[in-house]
Amino acid sequence: MFQLQVLIPGPWWHELTYLTDCDVPPGARVLVPMGQGVRVGLAAGRTQSAASIPLKNVLRILDAQPVLNRSYLQAVHEIARAFLCSPSEILRLLVPASFWRREAFAPYGESGKIPFSFEFCYRYDDEERWRFYREKILACRRGALALFPEREQAQRFYKSLLGAVPKERLIPWPASGAQAATKSWRQALSRDDIVIIGGPGAAAAPLATPGLFIVDEEANPSWRSKKRPSFSLRSFAAARARAAGGCLVVGGRVPSSRVFKNFHPAERKTPARSVVRILDFHGASQLPFRGMQFPLPLADVLVTETLRHAADKRVVFWLLDRRGVSGELQCADCGRAVQCPRCGAAMAFERDEMRCPLCGAKANVPGVCPQCGGRMFQGTSPGLEALQPMAQNLLGDSPVCLWHAENPSNLTEGRRRLAELKQKGGLLLGSRRALSLLDQIHPALIAWLDADAEARQPDYASHFSAFSMFEESLWRGREARTVMFQTRRPGQSVLKSLQAGWSYFWREELAERSAFSFPPCSHMVKMELPKGWKEKDDFVFGLDEAGFTTMQSDAAGAALTVFTARMAPLRRYLEKYFTIRNSRRGFPSVKVCSD
Repeated sequence: MFQLQVLIPGPWWHELTYLTDCDVPPGARVLVPMGQGVRVGLAAGRTQSAASIPLKNVLRILDAQPVLNRSYLQAVHEIARAFLCSPSEILRLLVPASFWRREAFAPYGESGKIPFSFEFCYRYDDEERWRFYREKILACRRGALALFPEREQAQRFYKSLLGAVPKERLIPWPASGAQAATKSWRQALSRDDIVIIGGPGAAAAPLATPGLFIVDEEANPSWRSKKRPSFSLRSFAAARARAAGGCLVVGGRVPSSRVFKNFHPAERKTPARSVVRILDFHGASQLPFRGMQFPLPLADVLVTETLRHAADKRVVFWLLDRRGVSGELQCADCGRAVQCPRCGAAMAFERDEMRCPLCGAKANVPGVCPQCGGRMFQGTSPGLEALQPMAQNLLGDSPVCLWHAENPSNLTEGRRRLAELKQKGGLLLGSRRALSLLDQIHPALIAWLDADAEARQPDYASHFSAFSMFEESLWRGREARTVMFQTRRPGQSVLKSLQAGWSYFWREELAERSAFSFPPCSHMVKMELPKGWKEKDDFVFGLDEAGFTTMQSDAAGAALTVFTARMAPLRRYLEKYFTIRNSRRGFPSVKVCSD
């Protein structure tokens, strides 16, 4: 009998060991008993370690050949180590659901490995970058994977390849649907020169003969997995390229902090397409809002230009990354903000409830202030919902519509609003989500109503988030426009960088991050401990004793932030808390921030 290590989806970081009298190839699926039921697992190889408990037998071998090859699994394990999570849980998110249901699955064997190489392509203009990507795909005689942070961008790039690349080589990777994913997985393995185009989820797509991996807008936060465990699909694509061989092309408008720090890619100076106007808040009209501590400044030139374009049936964007009624809710008596119970950030008010802009937690408005017992609350600055009635009064009969993460709530309503704007012109009040519309609609004017607020969010990466959004508003789409930035500090580095370029921005930003040991100068790991976890005190004490810099993010000590220069020592410390024996006690939630 052999001892076989098996990966079974779960939050534990290790394989489970079973007995078998057959030689099971790593990467093949097996049916094994677990608890009172049976589970499908993935064979990970033999082991000879002494078992501390009686081992159960493998019930059935489901695949004669591996359904995941060695390089794919190598990339999974690399990402699990880097993001402090379970390799089996990563696999659960990557492969189609049918993989775990005893259904027949296409073999995914080894291919001849070629040398690994990488290139950078940072261009402000989308079409210029995409032209470079198309040239790389046309020159590649092996499988290629082209990834984009937004599904709409992937669809546009797919259409740009039609005619240049035979359609039978192309696969637009599905965003959802178990049957569609299984069908596309099988199709991807049907030929050696397949070209797969898709959003972040397409990073999981198999390549029978890998040759090219393209990651566009690699600094975009959309590469982070939406479900737990939290890891970067961009990093997974890069790990696959290193493990399988081939060329990795990384591009975008602006590089991420880690790419700039480690590789210093060359910046290509390009004449500005759009007109930039910096508007000083001083001297602007102050619009008061009921229940708000601070009014909203609106420069006269912004109002005048908005009315002029609306009268000509052109579209104007007013952008404020602050959805809801108020950007921050505070006690009217003591002036303290209502804090998020999970991470400690100030809560925003959205109609009937509060939402944390940092971690997304939601809660009801408290009956009394937790600090002083006061019963009256007020907002600090108006959000998009509070702004809409005022904007409608200003524009009269011209359309005014909202556009943020939760509004419109469905595709049909979104299409209706876009059709109305294209036909009649008008004003779109939006958050950063509205920037994705620039591929479909061409505003004559974009105005950032509070450029300072975008750069002072409670997050170490807020400056880069603001800078990348500002650059996107200048360059995304095919037509020139005027972009206005309302600010109290016209000389701030984020706005200066719009003229000086991203090399200037990152030099200034990394100098500041280095002083505080923020990523990419170190790894920042956010943890949430299980409610009522008995090991909490020993866990926190052990982190301090091991030499890690630890900060408690809430009064209860259930939310922690750990800084470490190297990930391996922290992983070794955490391993004992992520074994299957801890299932009943619960597992900490972990999110790694490295750039």
